[in-house]
Amino acid sequence: PHILLTLHSSHIKSINDFKNKRIMIGKGAVETASFVAMLRSHNLTIDDIKQLKPSFDINSLIEGKTDIQHLTSLMNPISS
Repeated sequence: PHILLTLHSSHIKSINDFKNKRIMIGKGAVETASFVAMLRSHNLTIDDIKQLKPSFDINSLIEGKTDIQHLTSLMNPISS
């Protein structure tokens, strides 16, 4: 499953708000059928987002280096 984190201050409330946003997500994850289907169901494509190489560091989101942080269900964003 895909876990997508944003900051409350980003005003990203739904997938519709992903257009032109920076998302840290790996190439393998962004090309999965479930991620592509999620975007398409909201009339978006991969070209509508700005894909960034993942840092696997929640501070990238906190420090404003990305708008959306992708995690898998196996990652813990709070661990140090």
